[in-house]
Amino acid sequence: MFVGAKTIECEGVGPQRCLLIKFNKTDSWEYFYDAIAGFRHEEGFEYELLVNRILIANPLADASSIEYELLEIVSKAP
Repeated sequence: MFVGAKTIECEGVGPQRCLLIKFNKTDSWEYFYDAIAGFRHEEGFEYELLVNRILIANPLADASSIEYELLEIVSKAP
């Protein structure tokens, strides 16, 4: 997973700040409304992360069906 250098104002259940993510270098950035367990984003740095995707069987109505957990920070660059 690739994480962009900035967070962006976005609208989920309410106003919030979203990460910009993509799963392949050639993909377009997309808003990420959830958290990545164990990861703390530092503004101004792009990251390549190794994450575990955990499927949630019965998510709440407004919640994601996937939970993300940090396994490793592969790279961090300004």
